[in-house]
Amino acid sequence: MPALLSKLNLMPAGSMTIALETEHVFSIANGTIGKAEAPKKSNFALFSEHWLQMQTYIQSTLTLPVTTGDFEEKYGVFDEKAQLVSLVEAMKHVQDLSVEFGTPESVIKAQADDPNYISKGKEGPLYVNILWIGYRIKRTAKMFRYSIEMLDEQLDPKRTTPAQRKKNLAAILTGKNGMVDQASAIAKDIGELVQRLTDFDLKMADANAKLKAYTTEVNAGTGETLRKKVQKAISRYVDEIKTLQDAAAAANKKWRDMTIAASSTSAGLLILTAGLMLPVVAAVGGTLGGLAQQQKNRYNGLMKQIAGEEAEKKKKVRLETDLDGFDREIPKVSESMSKFVEKLEEIASVWIDTKLQLEAMATENALDELVNLDFEEQRASIIRAQMEWKEIEETTRQFTENSLVRTSPGAFGTQVA
Repeated sequence: MPALLSKLNLMPAGSMTIALETEHVFSIANGTIGKAEAPKKSNFALFSEHWLQMQTYIQSTLTLPVTTGDFEEKYGVFDEKAQLVSLVEAMKHVQDLSVEFGTPESVIKAQADDPNYISKGKEGPLYVNILWIGYRIKRTAKMFRYSIEMLDEQLDPKRTTPAQRKKNLAAILTGKNGMVDQASAIAKDIGELVQRLTDFDLKMADANAKLKAYTTEVNAGTGETLRKKVQKAISRYVDEIKTLQDAAAAANKKWRDMTIAASSTSAGLLILTAGLMLPVVAAVGGTLGGLAQQQKNRYNGLMKQIAGEEAEKKKKVRLETDLDGFDREIPKVSESMSKFVEKLEEIASVWIDTKLQLEAMATENALDELVNLDFEEQRASIIRAQMEWKEIEETTRQFTENSLVRTSPGAFGTQVA
């Protein structure tokens, strides 16, 4: 008899979970406190840093400007309009693809209007398709667990005949919507999602490459990258603001000195002349006061100019921060997409292998052998299988629930609150 049929093997044909890092807990031994390792936790294979990296990038790109007006409002004015227009087009292309992918925010909003929105599955955005696959795996794992649980009674030789046991096992394995059908359907759905993600990855990689070019490629006209140009603009604003601040400080000092001088001169002359030289006092005080007003106006004008320069500098710093973010994050998101697809392919292969494993047990000869094996040993296999499918059910539940939590990643270079 083949090794596969030496027992009732209803467990998944591979792992759909990943082990998280072992946690350290404190233990006491011989009066000494030390570290001990807690049991490893499991997570659904898709709920990884790659999934979170993809989400963060997609949501960040949704804040990109999509018109030249939006761009100038966010990043300031640029002289080279042609380069500006092409950059905005590149940003819009990336953002359009991000909308096609979807986010937790967009799904939550759509669900408020349509509670069955996620059931669109393949017809919805990629984010919905991924969540739908998670829900499908969760429901199927739950169905498998309940089906296997029933076998404890349906394969009991004290309650059933060999013919009944054979019929019961065959129904669970290959009956309509049985375990074989369900495993086959999920493998097919995951395969289609893998293809969608692969196609999307190619489009996003092309769009990202065009966007990243603005941080790495030298413009033929200026002989420098856009990012280098932005960095030089920031330095220029810093120098200009310093010059304006020095001029403002000088104007402020002159204004104060002249105001004090005008007041002191007027008071002194009045005391000396007892008011007989009033026309002279008015003339001197008025002259100094007028000059003081001029310096005050100059100071206020310079401060207004500084505020404008500071605002433009901040916009250029924001652009430099975002360009730096693209420069760093684009390679990561491409790798994350590839790793995420790899995990999906692994999960699909588990379902395919599970289907083949179940089909092998559903042949006439295999069924005849399986229903006559030692029931206590079979019961142990049934319990282990229930635990395995329960774990998959639980970890996919965590994945689907936590994937619908609102996040606000903000700009690329800023700290996340």
